Amino acid sequence: MNPLADIENICFVDTETRAEPHVSVSDGNVVSAGTYRYAKSAFIIISTWGVGSAPVIDVSLNRGFDGNWIEWKELPYEVREFYKRAEQREAWFAAWNAGFDKAAWNHSTPDWPLLEADMIIDVMAQAVASNLPPKLEGASRFIGREGKHPEGKRLINKFCTRDGAQPYEVLEDGSIDPDWETFKLYGREDVVEMREVFKSTRPLPYEEWEDYWVSERINERGISIDLEFVQKAAKVAVADRARIDAQLNRWTNGQITAVTQTARIADWIYDRLSDTEARDILVTEYDENAIVDDDETADLKPVKLSIARDNIEKLLVFYAAKAAEDGGLSGGDQTIVDVLEARQFGGSSSPAKYAKMAAQHDGGLLKGMYVFSGAPQTGRFSSKGVQTHNLTRSSLEEFEVPAIEMINELEV
Repeated sequence: MNPLADIENICFVDTETRAEPHVSVSDGNVVSAGTYRYAKSAFIIISTWGVGSAPVIDVSLNRGFDGNWIEWKELPYEVREFYKRAEQREAWFAAWNAGFDKAAWNHSTPDWPLLEADMIIDVMAQAVASNLPPKLEGASRFIGREGKHPEGKRLINKFCTRDGAQPYEVLEDGSIDPDWETFKLYGREDVVEMREVFKSTRPLPYEEWEDYWVSERINERGISIDLEFVQKAAKVAVADRARIDAQLNRWTNGQITAVTQTARIADWIYDRLSDTEARDILVTEYDENAIVDDDETADLKPVKLSIARDNIEKLLVFYAAKAAEDGGLSGGDQTIVDVLEARQFGGSSSPAKYAKMAAQHDGGLLKGMYVFSGAPQTGRFSSKGVQTHNLTRSSLEEFEVPAIEMINELEV
């Protein structure tokens, strides 16, 4: 029998955190800093627990934010006893996006015992494996329940931001802010909904959870990066984007001001293509009912254009053949080629990953990048943060090593 299919062997956890006031705005935001870097500069303000099918309980920091934290002895007896079972791998904690709760447990509470990777499972992974949405709100509604507390987002913005409100702040009339009790209710309701989703989905086999625990150990260990190179490359990427944007602005007389303006680029190029074959490369959909200029023999009106990489490459091949046939390109055609190449080489999101690496590394390591069973139905891994599963495969070939050496030598 799979012990992880028995709800009495599961303790459901929801964690609300807040960054320390001295950290930077970037490090105090889990989205920009990433889970592991953020957890090192945050502390738990509400910890909510549902042991098996028992009523949900919570512990909140009600002493004010004066550098204190929730001590292990303050947690309910049932939770501390459950941890003893989890230590023996006879029971497991569970959370939605469990990597976050595990990191918060291990980094923001100095006297709590360590929560090992194989002492916790991810309810989100089980839900996605059953083809439910990866958000608790959507998964809850999918099984016919009410979803998350409607005030949740507002309360998180109020209490969990670095410079947010104090939890038990006295109002001008002398009363205590009632939002704090509502926020605690929000945490309790999250645990209830998570538990119901768990009960409503197919239990993952124990062997799959073993794969999950391996992936979490990889997330904890991290992926090493050349930090000095990454920091320099991030600055080069910013400078290069500014250069390309300035060129586009000049080439198009201000009609295109940024390489990210894909719709403007597509329209600008299409309007200057004189060859029907070239125009057809950009068009992904025509309005077959439209008559242009009251002429039934005229070109159909395009309603959707695309400058996807494949289309750009086809157009560049077209113009290379035209240049070979005509002995060169006209000034207008050469400008079209320049704009196409600027989009091809400057429109990639990959260079921006250097800045994200610099913002999310933890001692030169990228942690928490892999999402177990992140792809619905297939069960494939996905990734978050730097998106390490989707790094560029392009190569500069013989220029690659010199380019890396040049960036390493730059003074930026």
